[in-house]
Amino acid sequence: MWDVCLWKDDDYGIIPIGIGNLRNVADSHETLEELIKLIAALARRFPGHPNRAHSKMLIRKIEYLEAAVLGEQALQLGDEASTAKFLEEWEDPRLGLGKLVHKRTITTHARYGGLVQWAVSLFAAFQISRRRQLGSVAPSPTSIENRKSIEKLVASFVPTTHQLTSFLFKLALMCDIDLGSLKELDRECLRNSEGGTIDIFYRKNRNSKKLLSRTVKDGSLETPGGLIRAVLEITDLASQILSKHGHQDARKLWLGVFRGSGVHACDFFDTKSHPWVAFCDRNKITNDNGDVLDAIQPSRFRKTVKAVKYLRSGGDVNAIADDNSKNVARDHYANLPALAEMHDEAVASAFRRALSDCDHRVLPDLSNRESEAEQLSQATGFSVATCLAVIDGEEDVWLAGCLDFSASPYGAKGEDCPTPFTECLHCPNSVFTARKLPNLLRFKGILSDRRTEVGDEEWAALYAEDWYRLTKQILPRFSEAQISGASKIIQGDSLDDDPELFIPAVIGLSA
Repeated sequence: MWDVCLWKDDDYGIIPIGIGNLRNVADSHETLEELIKLIAALARRFPGHPNRAHSKMLIRKIEYLEAAVLGEQALQLGDEASTAKFLEEWEDPRLGLGKLVHKRTITTHARYGGLVQWAVSLFAAFQISRRRQLGSVAPSPTSIENRKSIEKLVASFVPTTHQLTSFLFKLALMCDIDLGSLKELDRECLRNSEGGTIDIFYRKNRNSKKLLSRTVKDGSLETPGGLIRAVLEITDLASQILSKHGHQDARKLWLGVFRGSGVHACDFFDTKSHPWVAFCDRNKITNDNGDVLDAIQPSRFRKTVKAVKYLRSGGDVNAIADDNSKNVARDHYANLPALAEMHDEAVASAFRRALSDCDHRVLPDLSNRESEAEQLSQATGFSVATCLAVIDGEEDVWLAGCLDFSASPYGAKGEDCPTPFTECLHCPNSVFTARKLPNLLRFKGILSDRRTEVGDEEWAALYAEDWYRLTKQILPRFSEAQISGASKIIQGDSLDDDPELFIPAVIGLSA
């Protein structure tokens, strides 16, 4: 037998003998020895444990013994068939069974936990079943509630509805697949593992013939791939049982619900306690206010996943429209109360950026032109030299100074700006200084005159945006003295023959 003293398994909390509290280490005799042998026999079922000839022989003996107890093998076994001595000395050349090598002194550790308890229960069940077959009354345990039948032992190795519910909950919050599709996953759903990712293959609904796939992270239990692997492992016994009997559920992922005569596929429903109600009760699930919830709505899991993706993308609908249209993504996943705060902040941020943009490009005070040029350069990305040239009036157009007339956002790079001068009000290349106030006021006047020439609705459609930009964001940045001085300059426009003082003949204002 392999050296149990060296057995280490983090998953089961098992540590080697001598590590930890030595008072928990017991020198055993016959009773403990049979448990150790059973634990060694179980080694074959857990990856990473030794699988030597001694363990294989013991496993074969236990399997034949179990078959006899269940009535699947017609073996003539006496009452001693459930003792350690019988397991050691049992020989049957027809079955390929030989004696086991006896080991006198064996030590074990209290932290063997669940596997030891299983071994105790298994031996107790063998004893009870054999004595019932022989017409004897089982001596212990005394109460029916404490007895473990073979069926209950099998049930202890397959997960329950409530246990699988926890796995489904975790998986639904980790991958962007609807809950109905997750429930119908089969045991071949994981494919194409590469570079820490893996594809999950699923169907949109139970009867769909179209197979969809989604690439997810693969690794620990904190990844969708790792979690599905764990479910495959804990439901493997149930799958083997169903496959042996040719049951169609054997191919499904969520297996192991033990009721009636055997294992079944999990339908995530319980007549006594609804799984999601029990889940909330077990885990004390709370809402945003800290109140414990009586139940949760699984149908909202995917909305939660989509909302997280939407938040991480900064509100990009394309991030959550990979399996739906943009309209569906917007109406069903982005339009959630939980995202209202982000939407409000996005609107407020846009206004702040617009105001900031306006502030940087409206320069009412040029007493320190070098400092203003540096700030303008930081805000626009243009060089300080270019900004100084604009501030000094070397790059003026009719309504503003232009940072780069051949790099217009409205035309091809390297070509002159193709738009009418009115677009200067909204162009990111424009810089507004007091030198341009007369023309800005002239343009304000022409917009006012247009109110009397077209209807209110038409005027709003054509000029409201220009009017708002001019009267709310640009002119208010200048002082009353600057506005007054510019107004005096344009008072004599109608009497002055200098064409530079007048609105150009073609101003693009016609409807």
